[in-house]
Amino acid sequence: MKQWYDRVTLISKAKNRLEERDINIDDFNHQIQSIFQDLEMRILELEMENESIKNRISKKNQQMLESINGINLSLINNALAHNECEFFTAYEEEHIGTVVSEKDGPFIFVNSIFSEMIGYEKDELYSKKTTDFIFSDDQLIETILIEQMKNYDEDTFHFQKRYIKKSGEILWGEVTITIVYDSDKDRTLFVEKIKDISENKKYESDLKRKQHLLSQISETLPIKVFLYDLEESRFLWFNQATGNFIAPYLIQNGFFDLDKINQIIYPKDKDRFFNLLENVKTIGADGKIFEAEIRFLSPKREWIWHFVRMKEFSRDDNGIKELLCVAQDISKLKKTERELEQRNEMYKILVKNIQDIVWSVDLDGYFTYITPSIMKHLGYRPEELIGCSFEEVILPSEHKKLSNLIKSDVSILNSDGGYFDIMVLNHNHKNGKIVPLEVSISYLTNEAGTLLGLTGITRDVSERFYSETI
Repeated sequence: MKQWYDRVTLISKAKNRLEERDINIDDFNHQIQSIFQDLEMRILELEMENESIKNRISKKNQQMLESINGINLSLINNALAHNECEFFTAYEEEHIGTVVSEKDGPFIFVNSIFSEMIGYEKDELYSKKTTDFIFSDDQLIETILIEQMKNYDEDTFHFQKRYIKKSGEILWGEVTITIVYDSDKDRTLFVEKIKDISENKKYESDLKRKQHLLSQISETLPIKVFLYDLEESRFLWFNQATGNFIAPYLIQNGFFDLDKINQIIYPKDKDRFFNLLENVKTIGADGKIFEAEIRFLSPKREWIWHFVRMKEFSRDDNGIKELLCVAQDISKLKKTERELEQRNEMYKILVKNIQDIVWSVDLDGYFTYITPSIMKHLGYRPEELIGCSFEEVILPSEHKKLSNLIKSDVSILNSDGGYFDIMVLNHNHKNGKIVPLEVSISYLTNEAGTLLGLTGITRDVSERFYSETI
């Protein structure tokens, strides 16, 4: 292997060899030193020449680099101009409002859709800033969102904000903002895509107002209104009237104590209730409303009649999910019905046993009511005369008397609101006989005093009539 030695080592080795060969060391040393001096001078010259070459090469490289950079910059600018043109052309052709701007700066690009949405010409918009059209509250929200995006290294976000149109009207926009940076992140552009949702916002506002109104109305109604989840067996919503009634049976968070369901429904009404529920589940998809009268046990331990109406509110793949129910307390109505039924029974007994004929005719003189007792006196069944004129049972000579009463002015009513006239009229019996009957007649009016017809009581006075004539 070839070895390298320093200057001292070389001189030492050379001296040893010279001594062996009997050569004058001083002369040789002088010669060696002279050679090394020449070598050092040559090395210095080479170093200086090399530095000069390096400088020339560096200068040349710089010139070449500047030339190349100039060419690249020209190419890049041309490419950017071409891409920017394509970029803006693409946004112009979109069917959604689009604007490009710098942060809090003027518009760089506005497409025709946004111009029409906001009511300004494009030339007007290019002289304005994006902040000139936005509510201050919404601008603050946007600024906060942009800062969050930067912190989380995101470049797109969505939110809703309001724009002020040229007419002064409010435009609600559903906005998607994308942040675009240049290569060095020295310049930031904001690309906003705006969808006009003003109509949706108006609809939402009206809907919220109506929902609030409906909620206020439902809270003041005496009827019970509630929304029930069949899957979870709990009340999703109920008004105050419902809450007052079901409070003792609630566990928590609207859940109903199902073990008590059979205890609060009147035993005879259970089948009716569960049939109602089953009908809603099986055939309620067409929006049909199902009804039933059912008694429930109140917190005061009283059985209260309710008129219950149910319909499907929502469903999923498993069937009906939510149930809308309205229950109205009809206990007073049911009590009145019972009283009316009792009175009707008493009335039927009274009518069946009454000997006189009670009747009424309308303003045209047609019978609207006759008691069965007419069969005894004139041989007609009531159904044979209902809808027929009174002229069918009264002699023609008597027609004028009743006709004049029907046509009379109601002002003849007395101070008590009544009018009575007693007369004897000859009637036609079904068998052809003439039967004189005493008739007590009064006007039939409504609460407003409007004349509806005549009503009367007809009594058989034939025995008295014949005894007076003998």
